[in-house]
Order: sequence, then structure tokens, then C-alpha cells
Amino acid sequence: MRMFNQVVFDQNVFSGTDYYSDPQYNALLGSAESMVVHAVTENPSASVPTLAIFVQRSNDNRNWVEDATATHAAAAVSSSVGSYVDTSFATGAKSAYARLIFKITVQGNCRLRSTVCGRGEQGGM
Repeated sequence: MRMFNQVVFDQNVFSGTDYYSDPQYNALLGSAESMVVHAVTENPSASVPTLAIFVQRSNDNRNWVEDATATHAAAAVSSSVGSYVDTSFATGAKSAYARLIFKITVQGNCRLRSTVCGRGEQGGM
């Protein structure tokens, strides 16, 4: 059952820097038993960047560990508006908090907006 659908990131990103989902959503992301992450990119630079998304989990909202069971694929940002959906973040309820890390792994930049659909058996919030 869908628990939430939330924009968790919306800004310009550049290669060589890690970007995190907005911290105000850490508890919300941690409440999901599985997540579908939808990333939309706009206006990539002349060189085509590659986007990779990672999940980290925490019980104290300070010390983070990458979720080893979450698949993190990289997708090329290849057009003026690109869309990337990953349904592999079905990691189960493991921690009180979760966050996403967005990495641009090839020289370049783009505008990135990410929406997460959280699902679980505990019903709507």
C-alpha cells in the first residue's frame, strides 16, 4: 500500500559532489518498507553526466551506513529532459531513518528533481 509520495530533492547538481535528499524527510523515508525513486533531470551540460543513486540508513539520524541490499544503478543523463526510475530499493524496514545520495559520476551538471513513493503494509500516513 502506498504510504507517501514526496519530492525529496530539487536543485542543480555538479560532478564531484555528493548530494543528499532533504534531511526533513529522513524519518519519512525510513518509514517505508520499499521505495520507488523517480529522478528527473533537465538541461544537462555539454558533456553527458551519469547519475547514481544510493540509500543510507541510520537509527540516530547522525551515523549513516549504506544499505548493502539496495541496488544502485547509474543512468546516463542523455537528453534535455531525462527520467530515471528505480524500483529496486525494496529494502524492508531496517532503520528509523533513511536518506538518498545522488552522485554525478561523469564530468558535467544538470538540474535534478527526485520524487520517492514509499510503500509498506502499515497503511497510509
